[in-house]
Amino acid sequence: TIREAQDKSNLFSNVASRGGRAGAGVDSSLLFILATTGLVGLVIYLCFYLRLVLCSYKSLKTNPISLAFLAGALGLLGESVFINSLFYPAIAVWFFCLGGICVSSKKV
Repeated sequence: TIREAQDKSNLFSNVASRGGRAGAGVDSSLLFILATTGLVGLVIYLCFYLRLVLCSYKSLKTNPISLAFLAGALGLLGESVFINSLFYPAIAVWFFCLGGICVSSKKV
């Protein structure tokens, strides 16, 4: 429905009719989550993200990987406002693997 709303508002350029291949998308990961799951889904996702960041922060002294994860996670959150990068498979695999290592090392 994003493509139709943009078409009705005449937001497409004359170069590519109906916005080309990216005409139906949103460039922000957080805006994409908000548009697809609503406010409740965005809050749940941000709480999950924040929980991973806090777990890695708490395990900084015992796990050196936590520093890499913490820096990457904070950078990724800031950058996901401008680019739809939270859903790239390579980034998601990296994020969840390192996040799992940080969470599991905190419990040991």
